[in-house]
Amino acid sequence: MIAEKTSFLILSYSPETEILELEWLAKTSEMTDKEFQEQVLLENKMLLKHKPKKILAKTLQMEYTISPDEQEKHNDIILPTFKAIGLEKLAIVVSHDLFTQVSISQILDDDTTAGYQSNYFEDITSATAWLSE
Repeated sequence: MIAEKTSFLILSYSPETEILELEWLAKTSEMTDKEFQEQVLLENKMLLKHKPKKILAKTLQMEYTISPDEQEKHNDIILPTFKAIGLEKLAIVVSHDLFTQVSISQILDDDTTAGYQSNYFEDITSATAWLSE
């Protein structure tokens, strides 16, 4: 079920599997830092509303490189929420854009208090299979 949709992001939640899906869209190539922060706030709102146990982040089409400053802002908002909702697993289907891929991995590498498992995948099928284990 699609919970929220913007020009840059589609957020879907499945109560049966307790999975929140984030699908970053190709239009992220035009996204500003301010718009990125708006997407992060929307993601946080959905996390608090649905309290998913698992997240499937599809970044295949994402073409926005997250600057160190934006990574820090993201982490200040999202990481405490991951902890508060008891997130168990985070699967990331990685972008083919190297700069985007590195900026995403740096966000997770900064989470030293992670109480959840995270893993990177090249395809959605493998990511979904891992989340169901």
